[in-house]
Amino acid sequence: MKKLIICAICVFFFLSMSTYVSATDSNTDLDMRQRISEFWTVQYGCELNWNGEALYYGIIGNCGIFLLNGPIPDETVMEVAGFDFWHSGSFQIYAFDGENLFTLQEAYQNNLLSDAEIETIYNVHSRYAIKNPDTGETHGILLAALTAMLLSAAAVDYLKKDAM
Repeated sequence: MKKLIICAICVFFFLSMSTYVSATDSNTDLDMRQRISEFWTVQYGCELNWNGEALYYGIIGNCGIFLLNGPIPDETVMEVAGFDFWHSGSFQIYAFDGENLFTLQEAYQNNLLSDAEIETIYNVHSRYAIKNPDTGETHGILLAALTAMLLSAAAVDYLKKDAM
């Protein structure tokens, strides 16, 4: 019974750290992400790297929201609508309305995103953030990954001991 409970906990943490449920259906999200990629390629002459450089947050309001990591490894904080978005390196969050690309601040100032939508983006962003520069608090995807790794290591050790 203990083995089953430990395995169930490990599976839960692995699944919770690797899934993100968007507010929209996956076909709409895939279409928006493709449109962002096409726009970026036309405007900037290069492709977005969705495997590390850019992170798609989903459709919030009427905009496709994504984070673009910058080249500077210093911690960065960006304030929008009273929310402090922080990240372990330089970054920018963009909003794409289907025709134009805005920084998150510009989208908010142009009323493309409401206070409630900025809060939703903040909550999504916080899942991926690594360290808060003000408090030193670590959370988000990194904490879930570390927890899952520790639990799985503990489970493997337990199962090895039980097998002997």
